[in-house]
Amino acid sequence: MKPLGPSPGAARTVRRVLASGLLCGLVAAVPGAGAQAVRGLVVGIDDYAHIPKLKGAVNDARDIEAALEGIGVDDLTLLLDGDATRARIEAEWQGLLERAGRGDTLVLAYAGHGWQEPARVPGTERDGQDEALLLGGFSVEGDGRRERIVDDEIHLWLLDAGRKGLRVVLVADACHSGTVNRSIVPGAPPLTYRFFKYPAGVEMPAPDLPEEAADTGAAGEGALAHVSFLAAAQEHAKVPEVPIPDGTGGAPMRGALSYYFARALRGDADGDGDGALRRRELWPFLRENVRREVESRQWLNLEPTSQSRADEVVLRLAPPPAAPGPAEAGE
Repeated sequence: MKPLGPSPGAARTVRRVLASGLLCGLVAAVPGAGAQAVRGLVVGIDDYAHIPKLKGAVNDARDIEAALEGIGVDDLTLLLDGDATRARIEAEWQGLLERAGRGDTLVLAYAGHGWQEPARVPGTERDGQDEALLLGGFSVEGDGRRERIVDDEIHLWLLDAGRKGLRVVLVADACHSGTVNRSIVPGAPPLTYRFFKYPAGVEMPAPDLPEEAADTGAAGEGALAHVSFLAAAQEHAKVPEVPIPDGTGGAPMRGALSYYFARALRGDADGDGDGALRRRELWPFLRENVRREVESRQWLNLEPTSQSRADEVVLRLAPPPAAPGPAEAGE
């Protein structure tokens, strides 16, 4: 299957927000509210300047961008490779927050390298490690050390969205640490992994965060109840890039999570066909397809997992059906 849609240039911003404030395609399910807008920031990085390059993260980003556009998302920014700088990503995220209204859904999707580093504040992480997403200009020395986004920072972004009454779908197709001992397909070429090892003795500059950000659990249980989190692996596992046939004889490299998330947005996970992508549909669809694609060597981290929230709508693929008018109701 080809990428789900082309993207002219490395970075493109589409902001054709309808004057009515309603989005014709993808709408969030918000109790007590009508149709709301979905806004997206999609990042994919293959071309790393100072660490090993990847092969499929840009394909992932384009897949997700095309899937979102295909169901009507108008406020959508795609950042690829060198355009996905720390400053640009922060600015685009803040722009989404400013444009969003209560009840809107923000989709933040990242495909690229991840790593773990010693926790900024000892004792605040169970494993003593902070996770970080590495950007195209990242290096282990000089100013490039700041080209990363640490989990504590993302936590604050999510809290800000919650305070504004927004819902968030966070897709992280990157690995954190650990190892995979066997290749996916015996005899196949060596796979690339979305993981860069933290070098011993390297000091990373701390992100500029308020004091309360030291403890990511300080906000209390339920502070991120508005977030659906889709991670490509558990904390201590690598994420492989795998060749996925494109239907034309080719098999471009991709991350399995991003590929099947895009397929889900195209309706493949909507088992009952009601246009609403519920957690009870999306979670099993992703787990089963990703596990099959990588032959059980990648285990997703999907949250929340509570059965009491399984029927919640993560995203809508089509507007809810209109309520019948008086004449129809009387028929």
